[in-house]
Formats: sequence, C-alpha cells, structure tokens
Amino acid sequence: IFDLLDVSDGLGISGTNENTDTSLTEYSDAVRNYNNTSSLGTRRILAIHTAESRETAALSIRKFGLTEVERAIKFLHPDFVVHMTQATDKDITAIATNKIGVVVCPRSNGLLGCGVPRIGDMIKKGCTVGLGTDNVMLNSPDLFKEMDYIWKVSRAGHIHQISALDILKMATVNGAEILHLNSGCIESGRSADLLFIDKRHIDLYPIHDPYASIVQRASQSSIMGMMINGQFVTVIS
Repeated sequence: IFDLLDVSDGLGISGTNENTDTSLTEYSDAVRNYNNTSSLGTRRILAIHTAESRETAALSIRKFGLTEVERAIKFLHPDFVVHMTQATDKDITAIATNKIGVVVCPRSNGLLGCGVPRIGDMIKKGCTVGLGTDNVMLNSPDLFKEMDYIWKVSRAGHIHQISALDILKMATVNGAEILHLNSGCIESGRSADLLFIDKRHIDLYPIHDPYASIVQRASQSSIMGMMINGQFVTVIS
C-alpha cells in the first residue's frame, strides 16, 4: 500500500459496509504510518463514501449496529467523507465535532434517486462542506453544473436554502481546505490558482450579484483563462 501512496494523493474507500472494522482500521493505520515516515513531504489523504442511500444506511445498522458515519469515524478517521445524503442529525454533529470534511455530490444523488444532502444543516452545525461530481460514469466532472443544480434545488425548497456565496465557497475555499491545498481564494501566501471568467459573456451579462451569477449562470464557455501556481496554462482568445 505504501507503493500505491507513493504515486497517489491518498486512498478513497468505496464504502463502509463492504469493509470489516479491522480493514477500516488497517487503511487508517497505513495512511497515518505513511505520512509519519514518508520523505516526500506531501501528506496523503483518506476519504470514504458514506450514507449515500437509504439501502446502505439500513444495511449498516442491521449488519453492524452503527451508522455508516459512526463506523467511518470510529475505525477509519478519514480526512473527509463523500455524500452524507442519508446522514442523521447525530452523524452531522459528529462529523463537525471531529472536524472531518464533507464532499457532497448533489447531481449524482439526484440521478440515483438517493435524495438531497442537507447542506444547510451541515453548514449550520459547523461542517466544512465541499462540492464534488461523484464519477464520470454518472456525470460530467463540471462544478459549474453542480453549483447551478444545488442552487436551484435549494431555492425550490427541497432543502434549507443555501446562499450563492456559500455554494461558491464549497467549490473553492472549502474544497481547498478539505484537500489540504494552499489554494482556494486570493490571499497573500496562497498559490495563485485562478479561473478568469469573462463578465461580459452572453451567459453572464449583465451581472447584478456576482456570486449568484457565477453559481447560476457561469459555464465552461465563459472561462477566459486558467492559472496554476501563478502560471497561465490556458488562455482563450
């Protein structure tokens, strides 16, 4: 497993139900030991999909007597969990208390009929919530579409309404924090990882609320350029 960690950013476990308590602990010990002994200087992260569907939530209680989230916290100690669509109030509080990040994938949950993650409740309880797309077998890896989807679902009243600023933070500041990146916002000492958006693009103009405009209306076609660590990697004329 150390060989795998040498060439990856960490481990992403598919779920708790298909793992014993012992195997979850072994994953946790392997990543912790690697981080303590590696000379590469880059911390490897540990994540797991959890509480995505009603079926997996019920199976965990029936098979182990604990929720998926409770088992993840007790045996795996992950840096972040993915989905949390069926998380209980107790689960959400425990994730916040243990300072474990949450990555929600609303479009995937909608496609699979799993429900809508309670992002507003997570934010209220102090969770750091990031935005993901799950996997390319289900969705295009497009965070603009993800932001637009959760914004509209929120405003439709299916979950506690979330501000456009909070949604934008999920795709930028919070994501960087969860992944331990020195990025995510424009600030002295941060890596200059930036997307440049054409504010006069037909999808955006006129802009009255920049947060809402980006969340609801920006798309890949409105990107003018991209910078990674201060160097332009893409410039679109």
